[in-house]
Amino acid sequence: MGYKSLLHKDAAKHERIWLRIDHAHELFVQNSGDASYIDVSHLSRTFAQPLIVLFAGHGRWFAGGQMTRQTQTGVVGIEYLCSGDLMLMKSGAELPVQAGSVYFIRRGFPDADRAGAAGGLTKRYVWLTGVILENLLRSLHLWHLHVLPLPRPREFEALLRRMTALLDANPPDVDLQASVLAYQMLLLLGQSLKPSLPPLIEEALAFMQKNLHRPLRIEEICDQLGVNETHLRRLFSRHMDISPMAYFSQQKFNWSANLLSTSSLSIKPTANEIDYDAPLYLPR
Repeated sequence: MGYKSLLHKDAAKHERIWLRIDHAHELFVQNSGDASYIDVSHLSRTFAQPLIVLFAGHGRWFAGGQMTRQTQTGVVGIEYLCSGDLMLMKSGAELPVQAGSVYFIRRGFPDADRAGAAGGLTKRYVWLTGVILENLLRSLHLWHLHVLPLPRPREFEALLRRMTALLDANPPDVDLQASVLAYQMLLLLGQSLKPSLPPLIEEALAFMQKNLHRPLRIEEICDQLGVNETHLRRLFSRHMDISPMAYFSQQKFNWSANLLSTSSLSIKPTANEIDYDAPLYLPR
């Protein structure tokens, strides 16, 4: 479908936003003086795809910057505070957000957000919808969160930068690439809730994530990490409660389901695309 870029400027905010072309007229309020210039409360149709990026962007808010929020069921905003501080407001109460944290915007929360005591802020964000979004957020234990401080904030910020660069380039398969990148973002946020993992496990997870597109043997992972198979299996059993290859198969299956649902490929070409040996077992 594709995305287009819009620039919003007023006395308190400067923002660059990339919106889905088919909903840009609904999402963007033309009155540049309106504090609610992005409106996700009345999208005209239900999205049937599993995970869709409605819009993404980055902005700088000055003293007095604020936005009222009206969010539709099935739409979630994930906003990352790069610098400064921010207050989320709900029914007169305020919830502070510090730099290096993510905050979630969904139906019913918050009523508004505003720049905090620092007098300004910078942020990056992505807004998602899709039929698997709620279940995915629940499975990652993110559904009821309002604010999540990140142990590795720059890693998440880098994914947000990749997202806006992708939407700006707007390649023919931008919808598919954006969906896969959004999935990676949610996985990273889910991992942020877990206790700190040993560096060896983190390295193994990163290596698997980079190789979902091809078959991978446990011997390759061990060679990459410089450990023996017994040690790796013991670490995964202790910290992940799953074997290394079972984890890889699980992630490959999830990725293939997303690829199959967001592309025009049938099951067999999708299996070939990701080197699945048994296309019969891909999700239909």
